Amino acid sequence: MRDQDVLWNEVYKVVAGAQQQADITTLSQGSGAPDGRFLRAIRNAVTYLAHTGRTVNVRLLVGHYISMWADTRGLVEAIVADAKNVPNAKVSVFVAGMLSSYYPMSMNHAKIVAADGTRALVGGQNQYNDDYLSINPAFDLTLRVSGPAAYDAQHFAQRLWEYVCYWNPAYSVYTASYIPGSGFGKRCATAFPVTRTGGAGSTAVFGVGRLGTGIAPS
Repeated sequence: MRDQDVLWNEVYKVVAGAQQQADITTLSQGSGAPDGRFLRAIRNAVTYLAHTGRTVNVRLLVGHYISMWADTRGLVEAIVADAKNVPNAKVSVFVAGMLSSYYPMSMNHAKIVAADGTRALVGGQNQYNDDYLSINPAFDLTLRVSGPAAYDAQHFAQRLWEYVCYWNPAYSVYTASYIPGSGFGKRCATAFPVTRTGGAGSTAVFGVGRLGTGIAPS
């Protein structure tokens, strides 16, 4: 393990600590994303949640270019590979790929890992194994935030999901899902059972997000 492996470990901790809902947003690439140790971290976190017996929704939203479509069904299958075999598991997984505009080309580019509106990882890191976890990784900044900053990040992800579920299925928006008792499908999830609460720290955080063409008003 190298210093940069802290990235996927933090992803694991946020998702595994979810009590109701975890959200992950990232950008696709040619080989798919998340991949490598990032994908395994999410799989292991979902497996842990399955063993807790908690009822949790885990949502992964992948922005894509026209030439880099997200394999939503493949991602769902990889994430629940172990969790689907846990008796009485109550963890549902939803994956969406989205492109909001062809001209100008616009897709989700936010990098968020958030849970329950209370804690989140935000920054510039995509969940690309070779780019971020190799011997010579890309240098990027990631912050742990809590309180209102974490809620606002997850609320941003919620707004993206509302767009996806409104248009699903469409040529540029497509989903896959796994729900215990129902199995694999193409369900879309707009549930958002989180509330805005105060943070434990005293550092002010200014959150900025751009929804992109086709989602936000012109």
